Amino acid sequence: TTIDTVAQANAKRTLELLVSSSPERQVQIKEAIAKNKKTIDDALNTLEQMVYLPEGKQLLAVIKEKRGQYVQSFTKVAELVGLDRREEAVQLLNSETLLAIDALQIPIAGLAALQKRVVIASSAEAQKHIEFSQQLMVGLVLLGIVIGTGAAILITRSITRPIGEALHLARQVAAGDLTGQVQPEGKDEMAQLLEALQTMSTALVRIVGGVRVSSE
Repeated sequence: TTIDTVAQANAKRTLELLVSSSPERQVQIKEAIAKNKKTIDDALNTLEQMVYLPEGKQLLAVIKEKRGQYVQSFTKVAELVGLDRREEAVQLLNSETLLAIDALQIPIAGLAALQKRVVIASSAEAQKHIEFSQQLMVGLVLLGIVIGTGAAILITRSITRPIGEALHLARQVAAGDLTGQVQPEGKDEMAQLLEALQTMSTALVRIVGGVRVSSE
């Protein structure tokens, strides 16, 4: 992580500060350490906004505590170097500063592991949502096919049944059977056709009846 990487970089800068005898170089090293400290501050502020789990907040609090101890220790080392008390600085570095950075790395590693678990869990949850959406889409498509097929069957029947009745009545009339009856339903074209055929059949019955009366 950024915090771990930059903290280790500062530890290296502190070691470099011990061995450097150039005042100019020491100033450069201190400036680099200060810049890294700001980078860590920014990273911690970002984490405060991102971390929402109680376990993460607890780890972040520990990181801040350990980081404070580490900063305090290597600041003392830098001060001792500035006073040219290098032996004391080396002793403090070995007895306290290096231990402080090791202690800092533990909660950092814990927070990184927690973040990894959260990412994995979020990915699994997202995959479940994707699979559900795909299944829902397939279901809707199948439902649409079923509804469309049912509607097509109903429409086909609404057309073919009246046509069948009309053909049956026409064949009866052609065969001389004028007793056929149909019951038109609705007011569409097919219903009008059936009604016209029924009217024609009724008219033929009257005509035939009149011819028979006249012949008698």
